[in-house]
Amino acid sequence: MFISLVKSEDEIGLLVGTGNNIVAFHTLQEGLDYYEKGYQAKHAQSYEGSMSALLNNMAFSPSIYEFADLEDIIKTLFDGDTTNTTILTRNHISGRVTVALPKNTSAASDCWDLGSKPRLI
Repeated sequence: MFISLVKSEDEIGLLVGTGNNIVAFHTLQEGLDYYEKGYQAKHAQSYEGSMSALLNNMAFSPSIYEFADLEDIIKTLFDGDTTNTTILTRNHISGRVTVALPKNTSAASDCWDLGSKPRLI
């Protein structure tokens, strides 16, 4: 299972979606496509949309990382305990992102560093 870790304002968070559920991908390519195809669609619409997508990628820098399963995510990023997890929505002129802040920030940083980064250009 692949997840997106997002670096914003010197914090790394786990991308969450509707109901604060983890946004997960079956393959690395699916995770990269989440960002790359979104950029391509904006680029095809207008120059402004393209620039907005690039700014969004810089403000909320994503990294796609593989975990064995949900238990592995919880063990690695949340020290085995997801109670009292902080959910945070970051806003920027180009968009926003909602993340769960990991309890183990060192592990989150290592995973972000090792993850695959989408290429927009």
